[in-house]
Amino acid sequence: MLPECVQLLIEAGQVAPSADNMQPWRFSWDGECLSLWYGAARDGGQIFTELDSASLLAMGAAAENVLQVAALMGLPNDAVDVEGGPSPAPYLRLRLYVKPTTRPEMLGNPVFLRHTNRMPYGRTPVPDDLRHTLQRLKERSAAVRVITDVGQRREVDALVRTASQARFQIRQVHEWFMATLRYSAAEVDRGDGLDVRTLDLPPGGAPLLRTLRSWRAMSLANKLGAYRIFAGIESRPIVRGPAIFAIYGENSLRGAFSAGRLMERVWLSLNSRGIAVQPYYVVTDVIERLGDGKSQPSPVRQTFEGFAEKVRLTFDLPIDAKLYIFLRAGLPQKPPVRARRLPIERICV
Repeated sequence: MLPECVQLLIEAGQVAPSADNMQPWRFSWDGECLSLWYGAARDGGQIFTELDSASLLAMGAAAENVLQVAALMGLPNDAVDVEGGPSPAPYLRLRLYVKPTTRPEMLGNPVFLRHTNRMPYGRTPVPDDLRHTLQRLKERSAAVRVITDVGQRREVDALVRTASQARFQIRQVHEWFMATLRYSAAEVDRGDGLDVRTLDLPPGGAPLLRTLRSWRAMSLANKLGAYRIFAGIESRPIVRGPAIFAIYGENSLRGAFSAGRLMERVWLSLNSRGIAVQPYYVVTDVIERLGDGKSQPSPVRQTFEGFAEKVRLTFDLPIDAKLYIFLRAGLPQKPPVRARRLPIERICV
């Protein structure tokens, strides 16, 4: 049986964000050390392997949550973080000196209250003090770029629309995304994937997604321009939200893991001040897929000549830096539907 403080640390890790809420992590407790690993047995590398930025961002965010809650509980520990890669070492290992903890107090901590809100935001600016504080944050090579100018937000909107159009034309990505959607209460109760209620879909949007589950249906719809419609739905909120927080850093496994830790720190800070957050990974995802030269039909690849450089200039990144993810942020106009999580026995050994 897990000590209560160890269970709380695992719960803290598993409420971290992950691509389409697929929670690609695994925790182990051997009576002395709590370790964080890639959950390959469950995820199977269907779309994101342990080397992809999406997985490393999720691992970094989970590690950040665990370390923050361990510190808040006053747990003495010796922590070693290992920044990803095909290695027998975990992403994070804590040798814990277990002591009693007060569960109700800890569950009110910002780590457990962090959430995604894809609903509309108001135009009220993010408070200057918070914006200035967050844009000074760093985690090793990872740093934050804040965009509030409406002209720059339109440029980001255009990047997302272009990337999203490509993604809806890639069979592998389409089939993965459709497999992550959860429609019924029974599907939602599984604890992973995307509850369609968390998406800001127009009327009839959920039934339409069901209709387009198969690649055959989607490819036929794409001939009528469906990929442009879906991309517009995905990109439109960017201009309407008052701020973008971009996380960038060194293009490496360590850089991605550090970016995940920093992303979570920014996200927690925003949510704790009542600011809603929606992550956008599509731009980085498409750039990485273009790099492997396999996942895209050639017309899609041709559309993206010079795209990575355009991204770098739009976000004003150093020449050797990589954009890992950006967060749309603003005051929410609607409350979010909270994503569920897998039972702890599914992610812990």
